[in-house]
Amino acid sequence: MAAMLFHRLLQRRSLTPDRISSLCSAAQILPSGILRATRQRNSANWAVGEVADAWKASSKTGKSTVTQELWRRREADSSGVGSAHAVAYRFATSLALRDEYVGNSGKVLVGRLLEDFDALAGNVAFDWCSDTLDVNGKPPLLVTAAVDRISISRPLLVTEDLFLTGRVIWTGNSSMLVRMSMRAGRRPSVGELLSEADFVYVAVDRSTNRTAKVHQFVPETPEDKELFVHGANAAEVQKQRRKQINTSEFSADAATIKAMVQEGDALAELPNSGRDSNKMLICRTALESTILSKPQDLNTAGNVFGGMLMRNCYELAFSTCFAFSGRTPKFKEIMEFVFERPVPGGSLLRLKSRVVYTIGHDVCVEVACLVIQPEKKHTFRANRILVIYGTGGENPEVVPNSFNEAQGKLDAIEQYKESFGE
Repeated sequence: MAAMLFHRLLQRRSLTPDRISSLCSAAQILPSGILRATRQRNSANWAVGEVADAWKASSKTGKSTVTQELWRRREADSSGVGSAHAVAYRFATSLALRDEYVGNSGKVLVGRLLEDFDALAGNVAFDWCSDTLDVNGKPPLLVTAAVDRISISRPLLVTEDLFLTGRVIWTGNSSMLVRMSMRAGRRPSVGELLSEADFVYVAVDRSTNRTAKVHQFVPETPEDKELFVHGANAAEVQKQRRKQINTSEFSADAATIKAMVQEGDALAELPNSGRDSNKMLICRTALESTILSKPQDLNTAGNVFGGMLMRNCYELAFSTCFAFSGRTPKFKEIMEFVFERPVPGGSLLRLKSRVVYTIGHDVCVEVACLVIQPEKKHTFRANRILVIYGTGGENPEVVPNSFNEAQGKLDAIEQYKESFGE
């Protein structure tokens, strides 16, 4: 069977054995194996980046080189066979890749990795649904609905190799959960586990613009069954959170919010009162940036690429924490990233950040992405992200002086307790 698949791959890709060998050395896409489902897929999946000369994309267009290569491979094979389910980052030997991913602290840029996480998760979801066709013979559109908590266990050195993989762990009627795992080293499942994240995708029928059914994941091994239960629970949590967002439900009572706002009003009118108590108004921690989305920022559905939004929101959150604390932030966790609505191409994106909660050395930053369509005189919120940073020192307490700020702080407190139990 393996020989037959290899022969078919050679025929399909017009690859010679020498070319296959050369494609197997800086950041690479490697074989990920066969996905288990109600049907067995004959997938021959190669990791991106096994050889430096495998890259055909340029980082000058805005997206990372890895993301561009993942997209190129997806578009080159509409049936899903050959789609990449893994990326090998050869930072130890590729100076060009290292230069693209190094941050101001000399560590790997987390924002760049988030962009690649989304692109690779999209490839996995695309492969899963590639033979689910509509009446016009086209596979469904895949929309990123949410990203569960993302954490990285330690700072990532830009001189060490990393290996990123993805696989489907749960499916609903029209949605699926893709588990992303990043390890140190050059091979999957053997190096130190550095990060795990779950991406929720929804399939949409291109002809009707309604949700489309997806192939069902059938867990077989004990590990599969454990992950399936985790995925079902995570999907229910996301459902409840979306309900809370859509209905403006909030657990705090009006008296709690009123007391918080009154304290903020006093601090706004009597700024000297906060000096001795080491308090600061939330509104005075805010930063903002405006981005004009370009064709290079679009995904295959014609909307702004979710990975681009994640990267820019994360980088603004980092800058906000840096300016607020006066110390280089150390990333601890993205508590949530909710994709509330697709972002049309050509829109103005206004990113607004603020520190909404501090505890000890930790700072929680919220970033909201507002979509502005001047020609339509229309604006709406598309995304929201909450990021936790460690700052290595004590920080002022932030105080709200509006109902909206109080909601943001209480939500951050609730989610922080879920993650860190404090």
